[in-house]
Order: sequence, then structure tokens, then C-alpha cells
Amino acid sequence: PAAPSSAVVDAAVAKALRKQAKARADEDKKNDEAAEKRLKALEARLRDAAKDRDAALATQKAALEASRDRDVDALRRAHDAEMGTFAKKLEKKMSKVAKELAGKDDQIAELRSSQPSSPKTPSDNGRESAAAPVTATNVDLDFLG
Repeated sequence: PAAPSSAVVDAAVAKALRKQAKARADEDKKNDEAAEKRLKALEARLRDAAKDRDAALATQKAALEASRDRDVDALRRAHDAEMGTFAKKLEKKMSKVAKELAGKDDQIAELRSSQPSSPKTPSDNGRESAAAPVTATNVDLDFLG
């Protein structure tokens, strides 16, 4: 048998090389497609994780806001109760002072009526009758807030 010619050998080698190149290209394409699928799967997992994180953060934020609102309401109720107690004590004290002043005015009136008629002195301050008891309805308590 005669040895194949170099042209035949070259053609066979070229054919084999083309076949190998095609096989590599097909393998690379499969690898690229697999890598693309993995990449898409990872991106989907990242999106899902971000959604889960956002949902968890929203839940935590809502819980913190609810807790803050409860704390503020509790503080407001405590403050209102304290202010109510203060207003009652203040009203009681003001009534006591008004009664004491009325008593003093009565004493002054008795002393004046027992003395012969004399002009008013500056210490009288124009008071001639007992003061009405002081209550929250006839005293401006706006300074209490």
C-alpha cells in the first residue's frame, strides 16, 4: 500500500482539528449555558434574600414603632395623671389660702366695726368683704400647661 499523500494527511488532520474545535465550542457553549443558568439562579436567590430582608426590616420597624407609641402613650398618661394630681393639690391650696384671706378680711371688718369711724389705711388694700373660695373654674390655670 502506498503511503497517503501529504495533502490527504493534511486534510485528515484539518478535519480532525475542525472536529475537535467544534467539540470544544459545543462544550464551551454548554458550559456557558450552565454558567448562565447558575448565574440566573444566584441572582434569583439574591432577589429573594433582599425581599426577605426588606420584609424582616419592615416587620422590625413596625414593631419598634408600635413599642415607641406604647411607651409615649404610657408617658403621656403618667404625665396627665401627675398634672391632674398637681392641679387638685394646687386648687386645694388656693382654696385654703382664699379661706384664710377671707378670715383675715372678716377680722379686719370686725375690728373696723368695733372702732369709731376712721378713714381706710393703705394696708386695707380696698378689701371689705370675704373672698369667694378659689376653684379651678374661677382661676386661670393656663400656666399648668
